Amino acid sequence: MIRKGIKMKVFKDFYDEYMKRHDEIWPEMV
Repeated sequence: MIRKGIKMKVFKDFYDEYMKRHDEIWPEMV
C-alpha cells in the first residue's frame, strides 16, 4: 500500500510538471 502511494505521488508530481510545460510549449506548437 505504501509503495502504491509513493508511485501515485511520483506520477502526480510528473503529471503536474508535464501540464506546466505543456501550457508553456503548446502556444509555440500551434
